[in-house]
Amino acid sequence: MYPGLREIIKKLSNSYAQGIVSLNSHANILDSLRHNKVANYFNAIIGYEVFFSKQKPDPDGLLKCINQLELYDRPGTIVYIGDHETDAHCAFNTNRVLGKKRIVSIGAFYEKESAHTNWSHQPDHIAFTTSHIAEIIRSMI
Repeated sequence: MYPGLREIIKKLSNSYAQGIVSLNSHANILDSLRHNKVANYFNAIIGYEVFFSKQKPDPDGLLKCINQLELYDRPGTIVYIGDHETDAHCAFNTNRVLGKKRIVSIGAFYEKESAHTNWSHQPDHIAFTTSHIAEIIRSMI
């Protein structure tokens, strides 16, 4: 858990539904969230088991998460945070099939250098620290 991330998760949970879409297993994700005492802040956890043949960058996992969070018919923007090129590409692909909703992607490059400039699909925003996440989201309101 990156410094400050637990606080950001808690703070965002006051106003926003939160979910995880990962290439990791559901059980590993849940164990990690429980270990870091943030599991109760996530209403949807989509691991690789759900769509084994349709992994990111395919939009299927993110679409399933959006449906589980009951966000599809709600007004507003969905923010998708990720630290890999497949995350930015997944947001791009999901935007192509969603139509009326908009996914805004945030590249999470906490405390590390990134070669994201070479990515074929760029995130809409970049966060170099966990506190940047809240700042970026506030700037969209």
